[in-house]
Amino acid sequence: MAWNTQESGGKKEAPKKAKLGRWLATTGLTIAVLAGGAVYFLNHPVTPKADKQEKSRAKIAEAQADLSEAPEVEEAQPVESAEDRARRERAEKIRNMSVEERIDFLFDEAEKRPINLEPATNRVFATGTEQVMSWIFTTRLGDAPPPLPRISIHDEAHLAEILMNANEIKDTDSDRAADAKEMVMLAKEELKKFIKAGGDIEEFLEYYRGELVQAHNEWQESQRQVLQVVREEPELAPEFIAEVNKRLGDKGIKPVMIPPKLLEQQGIELYD
Repeated sequence: MAWNTQESGGKKEAPKKAKLGRWLATTGLTIAVLAGGAVYFLNHPVTPKADKQEKSRAKIAEAQADLSEAPEVEEAQPVESAEDRARRERAEKIRNMSVEERIDFLFDEAEKRPINLEPATNRVFATGTEQVMSWIFTTRLGDAPPPLPRISIHDEAHLAEILMNANEIKDTDSDRAADAKEMVMLAKEELKKFIKAGGDIEEFLEYYRGELVQAHNEWQESQRQVLQVVREEPELAPEFIAEVNKRLGDKGIKPVMIPPKLLEQQGIELYD
């Protein structure tokens, strides 16, 4: 066991030799790998990055040149149907007309299309003209009037048929529907006279809506005055309200309305 006890400077020699051997072995392997790599790269030089980019650009340019030389393929145009062609030609024709020619053209077209005078099951009237007349002539004087839409060219072209159409009251009609039909029939008779005198349906409806506007304005002003008297001079209110309502009633305008709570607060009892 003498070899295991030899020391030099208090350190063991055997482990030192083992470490040195492993280091030499590792270093020899590393050198061999590096040497082999050097040989490979000498035989296979690396292409610089700039050269690779230049080659890529050349390939892209070549591909683009091939595409530009390729014959263009025309897109298939959709086939125009007979209906689309007729619609396009009609629109072009109307565009080239004057305003007067356009109105006459559309009016003639509307005359050729028949009109249905039988109302649907969920409607009281078949045509827009009769419906508008119903709105105007069933509005209570004093109430806000409805808007007045324009009569369609189709209805205007068939106005004679509409005015001659009897709005028959049916057993299934509600009281409101029956009243509306009756008012429209009376209005039709007045409209016939108006047209014979040289007027037209637009003027007729505008005139009567104007009457509704005036009645509504008068009612609003009367209502304002009455409420002022009720609040400021309650002892004069009963007589004043009676006089105002009489004046409105003579014109067929609805009476003013005073909230019952306000009358109670002011201790006002109205005349019967």
